[in-house]
Amino acid sequence: MAVRRLAVSRPSATTDNSLFTADSEYLVSVIATNTNTSSAGLIRVWVVPAGAISVAEYSQIVYDIEVPISNSYETFRFAINQNDVVYVRSSIANMSFTLNGVQQYDIQLGVGVTSFQPTAPSNPINGQLWVDSDALASTVDSSDYLLKTEAATGYYAKTSSASSGEASTVNINTKPWNMPWGNVATAVQLGAAGYSAGNALTVLTLNVPVVAGRRYEVSGKISVQASANSGPNALYVSAPGITPRTLDYTNLAIGTNLHATFRGTVTISATEFGVPSGTGTVALGLFFKSGAGGGLALNPDGYVSANSSPQELIVKDIGPA
Repeated sequence: MAVRRLAVSRPSATTDNSLFTADSEYLVSVIATNTNTSSAGLIRVWVVPAGAISVAEYSQIVYDIEVPISNSYETFRFAINQNDVVYVRSSIANMSFTLNGVQQYDIQLGVGVTSFQPTAPSNPINGQLWVDSDALASTVDSSDYLLKTEAATGYYAKTSSASSGEASTVNINTKPWNMPWGNVATAVQLGAAGYSAGNALTVLTLNVPVVAGRRYEVSGKISVQASANSGPNALYVSAPGITPRTLDYTNLAIGTNLHATFRGTVTISATEFGVPSGTGTVALGLFFKSGAGGGLALNPDGYVSANSSPQELIVKDIGPA
C-alpha cells in the first residue's frame, strides 16, 4: 500500500498541537521544516496512546531536537494504533509539520477492516471496511431475523420411553426455521423375546410434526420369525385420514420357524398427511400384516438378537412438495 500524507500543521510557538488522530493502524513519520529565516527552532513529537491518562504512558518520539534555519528533520518511522493521537510542538513559529504514513492491516484476512469506531475514517481507502461501532439498525424489521441466542443449530430432539414396557427410544424432532431438511421424527424399538400377535401387528407409533408445502420420506423396518407358515406378508404405514402406504410386500409365506426382514421407503406430502396449510401433528403407525395361519414373534430370543435388529420408523423432511 502506498505512503500517503495524512496531516499537515504549522502551530503557534510553544503550543502543544494535535497533529493526527489515527482511525486505523499506521506506520508513520513526521517531517519538521523550519521556514523561519532568523532563528533555529526546537521540536518535540510524541504519541498519546488511546486510553492513556498520564504523561508516563506517552510515547516520546523526539524531544527538543534543533532544526536549523531553512532546514528539515524527519523522525524515524514509528507505529501508531487506532485512536492514538500524534502531537507536535515547536519553540518558534513558522515550523511546518507533515505526517506521512502507510496503513497497516492483517493481510491474512483478505480484506482490511480500517476501523471500528462511531464515525467514518477521515482517510477512506477503496476496498477496505469501516465498522460503525454505535449504529442502530432502525430500518431492519426485527421480525425478519433471530438473535444468535434464538437460532437453532440443529433439530431439537425429545427422547421418551415406550409405555408398553419394551426397551424403546423415541425421538420427536422439531424442525427449526434455518434447517428445513433432515429427520423430523424417529422411533427405534428393540424386539422382545416371545412377543407375538395375530394377523395384523402394530409395530411402532409415532407423532410426526408436519409443515404444509413439504415432502416427507417415511422409512420402516421390522424383523420377524413365523411360528407357523404365514403369508402373504406386508409392511406398511398409515395414519388417521390417509390411505395406507405399503413399504414392503411378498406373496410368499414365511415358513415355520424361519426369519425374515421387511423394510421399505415411501414419500408422503404434507397435503397427503392432511396438512394443506400451516402445521400439524400426524399420528403415524408402522404395521406388519400377515396372512391367515399362526402368529408372529418379533426377534425371539436365541434366534435373532433383539439388540442387533431393532424395529425402526424414521420420518425425514426432504424438501418442498
